[in-house]
Amino acid sequence: MNVTILAANGQIAHLVEERLLTEPTFKDIQLTLILRHPERLSELNDNPRVTLLDGDLTNPTDVIQATKDADLIWSAVVDHDQTNRPTKNIIAAAKLNGVERVVETSLLGLYNEAPGEFGDWNRDYGGTG
Repeated sequence: MNVTILAANGQIAHLVEERLLTEPTFKDIQLTLILRHPERLSELNDNPRVTLLDGDLTNPTDVIQATKDADLIWSAVVDHDQTNRPTKNIIAAAKLNGVERVVETSLLGLYNEAPGEFGDWNRDYGGTG
């Protein structure tokens, strides 16, 4: 299975990548990781299961290229763009490349909108996002 992780240097993405690369259950998964400045994940350069791509999620060509062989797209981006270019590009690339499975993760409570104990836990666990 080929999994593309978009915004691959984020906290949630790191958790997913670590599990996919270390747990025996996922030993057959190939990862394509797209991020600006892929040198930030240089420790994965020599991993035969990982392809690092330099890309910008606001650039449709970068997203299409990163997802062209994907069976699943994992989006770890917090889309702050005024016109939601990253999200629109991900959806368009998935459709174009025939990818039927897209997982979207981001940080809830970015603006402290999650109330109560859950909001406290989320803030403490998520830190500064």
